[in-house]
Amino acid sequence: MKFDVNPGPLHWIERGDRLNPRIVFLHGFMGSSQDWVGIMDCLASDYHCLAFDLPGHGKSLGLKPAQYSMAGSANLIIEALTPPERPNSQLADLLVGYSMGGRLTLYLTLRFPQSFPQAQMISGSPGLKMEKDREARRAIDLIRCKKIENDLKSFLRFWYKQPLFASLWKTSLPERLIEQRLSNNPDELCRSLKYLGLGSQPNLWPELSSTASNLHQLAGELDPKFVAISKEMARCNSKIESRILPNLGHNIPLEDFRVTAVEIRRLMERL
Repeated sequence: MKFDVNPGPLHWIERGDRLNPRIVFLHGFMGSSQDWVGIMDCLASDYHCLAFDLPGHGKSLGLKPAQYSMAGSANLIIEALTPPERPNSQLADLLVGYSMGGRLTLYLTLRFPQSFPQAQMISGSPGLKMEKDREARRAIDLIRCKKIENDLKSFLRFWYKQPLFASLWKTSLPERLIEQRLSNNPDELCRSLKYLGLGSQPNLWPELSSTASNLHQLAGELDPKFVAISKEMARCNSKIESRILPNLGHNIPLEDFRVTAVEIRRLMERL
């Protein structure tokens, strides 16, 4: 069953029966809910799959400045998912987020464990530990914003040429991704980068040791930076599990959506 709805400030898409266990998906920077369609279609026979357009992406545009932040984005997701008759209920059987969406996934599970007791973070991070590093990242992101505003296509080529995405170029995805990402609004992307970027994210490392949620992480073998982050996180708490996928890089959901769907199904069946 397919639903495409606009319930409020955030746009989302759905696949599957709403009576089935729910999986909620959060995309990465410059992506949209459409990035999850292949994975959702693989899972929709058994699960209710719901993917958001995060602020500044897809059809979730023109929001108030505070709503682009991590706390603001989290509150919008909570509001969109909360049934009026059950304000303190569990909102998803599994919350899945990639990269920027992975960082937001971690924030939601740490701050709202009763709503999201189980999560899968793909190529995500608890943030930068030192304020000086966050300040430096904010400065970098301001430079990136100028590039986005001046020439989005050139910025996209620069973005996907980063070592982080080297394994993507072994596929036919990059050129297609660049064309898809050109539909983004540069001003909206800059708001997202300014308020939801790594430099603006709170340092969540100190909270990992006390998390009440079960957190499952995926990192690609060809993405050593996030493999190291994933393993370090797993050492913080027995509720945090790290799983490294062979022959994949940073953007696991797009590099191999079928493998990603298998990992999510495996986790759901275990839960």
